[in-house]
This record gives sequence, C-alpha cells and structure tokens, in this order.
Amino acid sequence: MRTRCGIILAAYAVATCAVGAEHCRPTGELQEKAQALADLAVKEGLQGALQFCAFKDGKCIVDVWAGTMTTNAGAAKIDGDTLFPIFSTEKPLLATAVHRSAERGKLEYDKPVCEYWPEFRGGGKETLTVRELMGYRSGLPDRKPGVEWDDVSTMSDWRGMLEWYASSVAKRVRPDCHSKLPQ
Repeated sequence: MRTRCGIILAAYAVATCAVGAEHCRPTGELQEKAQALADLAVKEGLQGALQFCAFKDGKCIVDVWAGTMTTNAGAAKIDGDTLFPIFSTEKPLLATAVHRSAERGKLEYDKPVCEYWPEFRGGGKETLTVRELMGYRSGLPDRKPGVEWDDVSTMSDWRGMLEWYASSVAKRVRPDCHSKLPQ
C-alpha cells in the first residue's frame, strides 16, 4: 500500500493504536504520576479501565493502563496489549488530521480518494472524493458482512480492514444525504 494513503487513514491507526506495536515502558516521575492518576481514576470509579500512551518528539514518554475488562468479580486485568473497541471516538482525530493535511496542501477535499490511495480504486469508488468520505456520503458499508461490533480481533486487523475497504463496493447515494449503509 502506498504511503500517501496514510494521509487519509493514518489518523485512524493512531486513534485505534497500532495493534502489535512494541510497548515502551518509560520510567521517571512523569510515568509514575500518570500511572498513579490512572490507578486513582479506576479506584475512585471514574473509569472501569483505561489505557493512555503519549509521545513527544517521537519518543514514548508515558504508557499507562489500569483496571479490569468488566466489573465482575475475578475479571481479567487489562494491560498494554488489551484491545478496546472505540467506535466513533477516533472521528475528531481523523477530522483534525485530514483538515491539517488540507491546510498544508497535502490533500484536496474534492479530489478522489484513489489519487491518495490507488488500491481504493474500483467498485464504483473511482470518483469518491475525500469530502464525500469525510461527510459520510461514501455509500460504503460500516463493517465487513457477518462481522459484529464486538469482534475486536477482526475489527482491529488494520491490514485486513484496509484490504476489505479497498475491495468494497460503494452504493452511491444523493450527495446531500448522510449515509452509513446497513450490511
């Protein structure tokens, strides 16, 4: 897959965390304070479980997690490899990355997505623009047929999902219509 597709899709990868990425384990006062805050949030009932990782100048400076997968007694504790379905919480990150890329001249809203991601061409998507994709007017299904939202391993298979979306067929709708098509 060409690097330019990252302009549109990399924010999603950042938002969902790169599955299989090596975990850093920073040390020092910032890491200790962040872990204590995460532990306190779980202890006080503000969060059931959480993960947080921060980078500065390409270096991991904080990597914390706390809590359990459910509130049931004996529930498994989470760790840095625990996967969480995040659904729509990545949308602001994706929108920000796309808008910043447009501001910097790296992409244009009214150009077809396949100019940035050539593998996306086909299935009626040749003229689908970045603007239509970002405005949820693509006519693309929201997930693979037969895959449920709680199937975290399939939904977080980055390469598999990219390949599936690249091969998917758009059911185009009116340009003024918000569309997320059911399976």
